[in-house]
Amino acid sequence: MNREEADAPLPLAQAGAHMQPVHAASKDGGSTQLGDWDKREAVVQMEASTTSGADLELTVLGSGSCYPSPWRGAACLALRVLSSYWLFDVGEGSQVQLQRCSVKPSRIDRIFVTHAHGDHCFGLPGLLCLIARGREEEQLPPLQVYGPQGLRTFLRVALRFSGTRLVPKYIVHELVDIPYLHHNKALPELPASPPVARHSAYGEQPGGRSISPDADGTWTLFDEAFGDSGRGGEGRISVRAAPVVHTARTVGYAVTEADKPGRLNPEAVLPLLEANRDALREEWGVRDPRSLLKRIKALGAGERLELPDGSVIRSEEALGEGRTGRKLVILGDCSDASAVHAIGE
Repeated sequence: MNREEADAPLPLAQAGAHMQPVHAASKDGGSTQLGDWDKREAVVQMEASTTSGADLELTVLGSGSCYPSPWRGAACLALRVLSSYWLFDVGEGSQVQLQRCSVKPSRIDRIFVTHAHGDHCFGLPGLLCLIARGREEEQLPPLQVYGPQGLRTFLRVALRFSGTRLVPKYIVHELVDIPYLHHNKALPELPASPPVARHSAYGEQPGGRSISPDADGTWTLFDEAFGDSGRGGEGRISVRAAPVVHTARTVGYAVTEADKPGRLNPEAVLPLLEANRDALREEWGVRDPRSLLKRIKALGAGERLELPDGSVIRSEEALGEGRTGRKLVILGDCSDASAVHAIGE
């Protein structure tokens, strides 16, 4: 990879493509998962698919190792979900990379940190400064930040020590009880740091959660509806985390899009609605038959809608095959990610 190529953020997956596991090409021609110890040139494997749901796009802003480099950004991935952006890890220099690609800083709504090493979180205070003005001007809700226990204190100390007040409103949610799984290197024992109180003058808002692990040892960060049903983009998306082996308390994240019903087949529906136009207005009070399309799209498997003239619209005829939701697993540094299988399958 030459210098110009290394500098440029790398878009990996476009909307409408089925995202396969991202790999990194190795010097000997083999491959290893992106996120393993030695991150190299990013290569994505994609295949055309008709199962796409939400509008998703992944961009690599940085994939460098722990040593800062003028030719390669530290760890940072940007995932676009419709018009929103989610960042995974924010190594130093990430705010510079953001200004060189199509990611709009004010549209960053969520940030996920895998672990506390500097090449994965030192860029976070500076990034907050970069995105502050746009978010305040657009009066957007607080930025949601997720990461290991201690992340809240890290931001409070960094922003207060530097006197930084040009930051957006943000809320930190900490994953608690992350196990340290590395068996060959002990985790350094550090003295407990004194508590630092939240102060809204430095951007932090109330409402941050301490997210405990579920019974299976993984964390459920959220499972929410998203999108606009009027444009066919409504659905659900969830994010979970699982522990991985590294020299810090570390998690990997799984972003899961729920399965969605098939797309509406207008040719199978509109002629029947038009044939019932007068009856729909007189008997159902429906002025425009097309207003029933949303109701038809919501039909479940085996359900039907009987029209005034006795004709029937069946879900299996009106809708195409259901669309399988996509799943993207993102790992930071790790030497063993087997625990991620629970959320990555």
